[in-house]
Amino acid sequence: MYPVEPVKLVVSLIYRDEPVRSDAKEFMMRRWGLIDYESDPVPYSGSEKITEEMGTPLFRSFVSFTRLVDPGEIALIKMACLGLEERFRYQGKRRVNLDPGYLDFFKVVFTSTRYAGQRVYHSAGIYLDTVLFFVKDKIQPFPWSTADFKNHFYDQDFLTIRGLYKQGHDSLKKQAEAAQK
Repeated sequence: MYPVEPVKLVVSLIYRDEPVRSDAKEFMMRRWGLIDYESDPVPYSGSEKITEEMGTPLFRSFVSFTRLVDPGEIALIKMACLGLEERFRYQGKRRVNLDPGYLDFFKVVFTSTRYAGQRVYHSAGIYLDTVLFFVKDKIQPFPWSTADFKNHFYDQDFLTIRGLYKQGHDSLKKQAEAAQK
């Protein structure tokens, strides 16, 4: 059996108000450690369900964390993010949408509680949706990727996060080698 490679935790934040985003980031840092990358916010109009619930204008940004995680933990991380969304509800409506996922050398995967044909069941009602893949230093979306991913809005962000992942992965590998000596 091959060892499971650690992955880079990435969270998509969709929000209206900057203070809510900032507070959500603080809670996530307490849970998963330091943030090593935060993308610039961009206008978001991707999901009618989200815009109906949260209003407009909405913004999306991504954060990644320094500590690499076991990909098997992603369902638990999604459940923690669902709890955090509940914590920030106001008058029954979400004020932040948090979609955790991960990045490795080959792909970007996000979590969902909703089934779709391309999504793979993970556990505890959580599905995995591979939205992007890397071909050398380029990013390719899948036919099922949403328009914002297909339009390459976030390519530079994910290439930067992938570089941070490579650094963290190499560091863990060196630590493991040193421990064996």
